[in-house]
Amino acid sequence: MKLPAQPLRNSVRISVDDVRPGMFIAALDRPWAETPFLLQGFLLEAGPDLATIRACAQEATIDPSRSVAAALAHLPWDALHEPLAPDTPLRRPTASASASKAVVATPSNASWLQRLLARLRGDASVRAAAAAERIPYFLRYPDEPMLASGARQNKAARSAALTPPSSQQFSQFLAGLYPRDTGGEALSWRESWRLWRERRRVKPSRTERTRPPAARADFLPADMPLVVYTNQATTAQEVQRAQDAVRHSDAVMARIASDIRADLPIDLNDFSEVVSVLVDSVVSNPAALLWSLRMRDQSSRTYRHGLKVAVYMMALGRHLGFPKPQLTELGNIGLMLDIGMLNIPEELVDKSAPLSDDENRRLMQHVADGVSMLEKGGPLPADIVRGIREHHERIDGSGYPAGLEGAAISIYGRMAAIADTFAAMTSARAYDITHSPFDALKALFAEARTRLHAPLVEQFVQAIGIFPVGSLIELTSGEVAVVLEHNSVRRLEPTVLVLTDTDKELLQQPFTRDLMVSASARVDPIKILRGLADGAYDIDYREYYSGSGALH
Repeated sequence: MKLPAQPLRNSVRISVDDVRPGMFIAALDRPWAETPFLLQGFLLEAGPDLATIRACAQEATIDPSRSVAAALAHLPWDALHEPLAPDTPLRRPTASASASKAVVATPSNASWLQRLLARLRGDASVRAAAAAERIPYFLRYPDEPMLASGARQNKAARSAALTPPSSQQFSQFLAGLYPRDTGGEALSWRESWRLWRERRRVKPSRTERTRPPAARADFLPADMPLVVYTNQATTAQEVQRAQDAVRHSDAVMARIASDIRADLPIDLNDFSEVVSVLVDSVVSNPAALLWSLRMRDQSSRTYRHGLKVAVYMMALGRHLGFPKPQLTELGNIGLMLDIGMLNIPEELVDKSAPLSDDENRRLMQHVADGVSMLEKGGPLPADIVRGIREHHERIDGSGYPAGLEGAAISIYGRMAAIADTFAAMTSARAYDITHSPFDALKALFAEARTRLHAPLVEQFVQAIGIFPVGSLIELTSGEVAVVLEHNSVRRLEPTVLVLTDTDKELLQQPFTRDLMVSASARVDPIKILRGLADGAYDIDYREYYSGSGALH
């Protein structure tokens, strides 16, 4: 039985800077009678109509369901498609899945000549596909987009009116990852040498060292000694332990949730048991733990949400140089911050319709309820309590329960707000769409400097990656892949596992591709086109890793 494809929306509002030939223009931000167009709704073709739209309007409403697919490639997946129903079946890999049409995968034991010939055949097919339909590279979101004629606009770029939008701060951050992120030039000798050294280093000789004082950011506690962590193992070496840690933590948190619903007292030692295992894995290699977390069910159950928040907070803390005792506190905050939600009826938590004022007040009460429930189990460190109380506070004072502003919010509260928001946006929720990790990070930047602490948002993105490990992505070749591991030389060119061919058909045998190697090629390098939300193209990529959790 063929599974239903995720339907396209029939109305999406975008900036005219994002309009492309092949889009069906349903409306503009002014009456049609005030424009040169005679038709009310038309398929935009290449030519003067595009320049006319950009001259007479600032925003356009398009109908993705009547547009050409290639014209939509630069827009966020979740803005274009209707959200998946919670019980929607997803495609799983089968023995009849087709082989890749873009790159020829060869067994690892093939001879060097076979691998060379396969690569040449693959490169030729990639170039042919790119020549047939050249997809532009939109990842940078430049501040001054190019017009169809190639002339650069002399005004500041308008962000796309999508959910979530891009922002000037995000564009600048993305462009600053390295100076040639959209180029196809080969690596410099310095970059090549650094990459070679990284690949040869299996296990660093030291786990951590004292961070020099000059590296301290002004928002970090002045009395906290900072450390620099280095990975104790590669992602592939650590992933089994990380997966065991996530599985064990999931089971313990499910038991805690069951006890709370049965009105049994909370044993704080249960949280300590979970956090100690997670901290060890984060210190060893956070990418492995992030990967294992993504491979688990991404439901929004309270205890699983807390587990994700805990891992994100510890990964951020490790990146900032927090010592292990403080990483333990961050993990406890993440696990505990939504405990009070377990006393709220599920029909209210999962309600998709707008909430009444009384319902909103009831949901906000979960912060105080959670602290009260936890303190009955014994005394908690002040920093943990403060982090829980402040995880819904916002820099501009718009949060709750106390309406704190700016410096009145502790660093634990600021970190919890960022991790909690990101975990919620990338999970399946009845009341909102599921964002891809990339688009969720864009949304965080949109709230930076107003609701969220901007320097910590930037550090969070640095900590988990612009395309976090385990993210589903679409490549400029048309293939769908999942991010396996980042490289620190070029942050936008990770190693990925390719799951589909260019027609989005699942491969019988997925294969790895190092996008950094692809980028060093001078002809049509393969890059990341956009991030995808879980379930995009109704693909369940977790089926590739059931049981073993293997990365290859």
